[in-house]
Amino acid sequence: GLKWRVNADLLVRATYSESFRAPSINELFLGASDNFGSLVDPCNGGAAANPGKPGCAGVPATYNQPNPQIRSTVGGNANLEAEEGESKTYGFVYNPSWADGLSMTFDVFDVEVNGAVSAVGAQAILDACAETGVTLCSLIQRNSGGAIVDLFNGAVNLGGEYTKGFDANVSYRFDTDFGTFLTRFDVTYIDERTVVAVDPVTAAEVEDKLAGRAFDRDVVPRVRSNVSLDWTHGDWTASYLARFIKGTDEACNFGNNALQNAQEQILCSMPSAEVGGASFNHLGSMVYHDVSGAYQVTESMRVSVGINNLFDTDPRVSYSTFANSFDPSMYEIPGRFVYGRISLEF
Repeated sequence: GLKWRVNADLLVRATYSESFRAPSINELFLGASDNFGSLVDPCNGGAAANPGKPGCAGVPATYNQPNPQIRSTVGGNANLEAEEGESKTYGFVYNPSWADGLSMTFDVFDVEVNGAVSAVGAQAILDACAETGVTLCSLIQRNSGGAIVDLFNGAVNLGGEYTKGFDANVSYRFDTDFGTFLTRFDVTYIDERTVVAVDPVTAAEVEDKLAGRAFDRDVVPRVRSNVSLDWTHGDWTASYLARFIKGTDEACNFGNNALQNAQEQILCSMPSAEVGGASFNHLGSMVYHDVSGAYQVTESMRVSVGINNLFDTDPRVSYSTFANSFDPSMYEIPGRFVYGRISLEF
């Protein structure tokens, strides 16, 4: 790393690092289990209905996906190799002498992981095989009627995972006759997040750009930010926090027949006019509001109360997530969360 103190107000900094991570015991040897995620088979109707999809060759015209949930196998992979990565960051810290209590930071990050250990994603496997006729097809097993009997979506070494963006922070602390206030603004912007999957048989690569998109248990908003205001006066403290999540787009395909397309017209915000076409749904931007307060009763006892999700904001409805109408990896469980806490030190 490098730090350069330009003057009393400005610090410029940069880092470069390389990393190595061996697969964990679970990633190597976790037992295989079945998963029944909601998926859309792109080969519905067989080869005759999908002439532009070479991966559907051999699927009979009588085949129609019987169930929106398709069996896939998840678990460890004893053939995994180690991840290798490198990261670069650069930015500055600015504490202006002309504004006591003001601080600003800005950092750009560029992270590359080669051979990242992860699952490709069941829908991504189906789509890549259908579109190419080669890539990732070895992970799919169909019976003579065309139905998928198994799909391996366990841990594999991806070709690469690349993330670029920046973090910024502005904070300002000031004193008044009514106490000390601290206001903060934090933002993270994702310019690029790309995953490259490599077929274990053909070595063909599939690149998937994820920034601004939502998947099952993997939501990648381009912008996330927090705005907070903290107050301290003697033994009393109070805080307010607003958490912003920018909107994302998800695939919203229910199937390849007229009835399922009619459902897409009703439920998806960007439905396809064609049966079997690519439909999408927009998960709008949203803000959560949290408040809390505390009183220092004695040197060793502190009493706190608070409310998370003060205005009872519901998470955005998602059709790509499994077994929920929202994605809990990004959004809060519906409802307010009221809590009280007594902390003792001894």
